[in-house]
Amino acid sequence: MGYGGVAKIKVTKKRVEDLIPYARNARTHNDAQIAQIAASIREFGFMNPVLIDGQNNIIAGHGRVLAARKLGLEEVPCVLHDHLTETQRKAYILADNRLSLNAGWDDEVLRIELQELGDMGFDVELTGFTEMDLSSCDLPPMVDNSGNDDDRGNRTEPGKRAMVVSIGTMSTLFDYEKTASLCNAIREKFSGEDSTAILLFCEDLYAKYCDPSA
Repeated sequence: MGYGGVAKIKVTKKRVEDLIPYARNARTHNDAQIAQIAASIREFGFMNPVLIDGQNNIIAGHGRVLAARKLGLEEVPCVLHDHLTETQRKAYILADNRLSLNAGWDDEVLRIELQELGDMGFDVELTGFTEMDLSSCDLPPMVDNSGNDDDRGNRTEPGKRAMVVSIGTMSTLFDYEKTASLCNAIREKFSGEDSTAILLFCEDLYAKYCDPSA
């Protein structure tokens, strides 16, 4: 039977080294995503506490703990949930990761929100959206004044132009590996070039990297 109510929430700090990851956690976190989480924590603070049980086992927040280690944090905010049975804990670890994936996006509202953030000079990639996501929303190239880690864990220099390519054909891409290859080719070819030169280069490479029949 479920808990059937709202648990009393008390946020407490725990040492990172005392937190125990779930050995059979099915959700994976690659280096690029951990770098994104770390950049988010650096920008916004530790907004989402780690959920733990009475023995300091992590219920939710494995990625945040990994990001905290990357940032060299000694303590992180945690919320104790000791009301779950072992079966409920195992199930919630899966549910916490899966349920959010079942939501969708209003593409038009998303485009407006990202555009407004870009117009305000905010590093939009701190929201977790990648260069390819931004391109599909037809956002223009932006200047990154933050000096934050990008989605690949690279430290960007303040004032450096972010390589965000805005072309109509990018919205039709669906093959991640081919798209990633295209973005890498663009980065290698250009350094601070204007968007027109980048667009011309993209037109020449589109068929090679992005044609579904290739």
